Amino acid sequence: MLERSSARIRTRKPTTPGEVLLEEFLKPAGISQSAFARHLGCDVKTINRLVRGHTSLDVGMARRIAAAVNTSAQFWINLQQAVDLYEAEQGGEELPAVLEAFKG
Repeated sequence: MLERSSARIRTRKPTTPGEVLLEEFLKPAGISQSAFARHLGCDVKTINRLVRGHTSLDVGMARRIAAAVNTSAQFWINLQQAVDLYEAEQGGEELPAVLEAFKG
């Protein structure tokens, strides 16, 4: 038997890693996307797609961003995972019921 999870479902999409990067790091520091991309050694399109929410953040890019802005890669991965989980929850997938041994 399948049922929807009774866990708390988010009502607002979490802030994307790209939005955090832009609003909390690049803008306040006065750093352009192109300058940041050059510093990371990647194409500006990569940063722009991330900022616009058109691509997901992978572990390699999380490590590079973390090194450049003096944060942890885990911080960036957590942001991406929150977005990924939200999108999965919005998909309406039927989940299995709780096993009797774990009810309580």
